[in-house]
Amino acid sequence: MSLDETESPTEALDDARGRIADLESALARSRTVGMALGILVERRKVTTDEAFALLRKMSIDRDRPIEDVAADIVAGGDV
Repeated sequence: MSLDETESPTEALDDARGRIADLESALARSRTVGMALGILVERRKVTTDEAFALLRKMSIDRDRPIEDVAADIVAGGDV
């Protein structure tokens, strides 16, 4: 990425920090979903694909984002 001529160095730095924060958040959500899948695979004795389908169904049934359902599972919630 290049510095936009209309953007000050301070604005560019703020934008970069925002992108970093977004990426860190996405990585944390991805790890949580991965841990939840592992828990479902172990406890339900299913494949990873089946675990993801189950996680997606739980998300739809509960009308909650998949990341939130995954976080509940990782925290020891109902599987």
